[in-house]
Amino acid sequence: YTETADRDFIVDRHSDHPHIVVASPCSGHGFKFSMVTGRLAAQLATSDATPDSFADWRPQFALTKSGADAKPLASEWRD
Repeated sequence: YTETADRDFIVDRHSDHPHIVVASPCSGHGFKFSMVTGRLAAQLATSDATPDSFADWRPQFALTKSGADAKPLASEWRD
């Protein structure tokens, strides 16, 4: 089971390597959104447009978050 620290999906270009698209809908819950995350990943991979120009993209999908939304990308937890 995988998830980010804030449980949002990641669909964004790598900031240092913009030709690399990172898409992680994570497990379970994300499976239901695979059509959206897949479409967004394909749009990012085949276009030079900024992510926010795509209708389905949301700021919470960003690989790097700023301001109040800035949290570690992932955290480790164990039972």
